[in-house]
Amino acid sequence: AVTSCSRASRWSAALAVVAGIQPGLQLSIVTLGASISACAKGSEWRLAERLLNDIQTSAFQPSEIAFSAALHAGERAFQWARALQLLREMKAQSVEACTIPYSSAVSACEKAKRWKTALELIGRSMPQQGIELDVAAVSAA
Repeated sequence: AVTSCSRASRWSAALAVVAGIQPGLQLSIVTLGASISACAKGSEWRLAERLLNDIQTSAFQPSEIAFSAALHAGERAFQWARALQLLREMKAQSVEACTIPYSSAVSACEKAKRWKTALELIGRSMPQQGIELDVAAVSAA
């Protein structure tokens, strides 16, 4: 149900489903990730971050997908500094990153008119992490 709400960009419905899970039933990392994605699609970056923090303080290991969704939410809200922090958190927690979270961070920098930071990401940070440049990252910078 949460994934369906996420696909329909219905973040409030997704969170209502999560909140209504009966005691004794456990949330899964997939459910929480889908909730973060729904928040991202609804430009609710603070809620996306709160859910990511919930994952980090639970027994779950946050996935690259959960971080990418939170980064996407921040990108839509021009949260470039928070995007960079999330990339650092991914590295600190040994969450392997691909091009997607970096592209979101580059785009957040671009939207906030932080072009030097965007260029630093694609010129230095991505190559150092072994992340391949893609059209989205280069276009955003």
